Amino acid sequence: MESQSDLFSSEIKIDGTAKAHISSLASWALVIVVVTVFGYVLNVLELVMGSNEPVITQTEGFSSSFLSGGKSLSGTVITIMIGLVINYFLYRFASTAVSSINGLSQENFSNSFRNLKIYFAITTIIMILFLLILLIGILALL
Repeated sequence: MESQSDLFSSEIKIDGTAKAHISSLASWALVIVVVTVFGYVLNVLELVMGSNEPVITQTEGFSSSFLSGGKSLSGTVITIMIGLVINYFLYRFASTAVSSINGLSQENFSNSFRNLKIYFAITTIIMILFLLILLIGILALL
């Protein structure tokens, strides 16, 4: 298997302003990761502490929680797992970007931005799939 090429050439020099901007970017990325994980914890707590009403099945086969927009355990777990995988790459970017700038490691710097590239690629694919499903839903209603 061939090795991956660096995202940045070795000729790129990082000055003080670029270091400040990249460390600020990394700190905001870390804030986003922390807030998102906190939201997942609140989502799980809401699911666990939610009402224990019996599920009433309608004649069409849909449960009343589905028709009223209630949360399901499987949907919440799947959403949280996908979100954690996506935010892992953002966390890896935030943690390695700061250490690579402070240590002046070109390899770690390239790896941190490679993780950011993966984060945006996965997010873009999910958004495209969501928009396609939305488009199909709108066309089905017409």
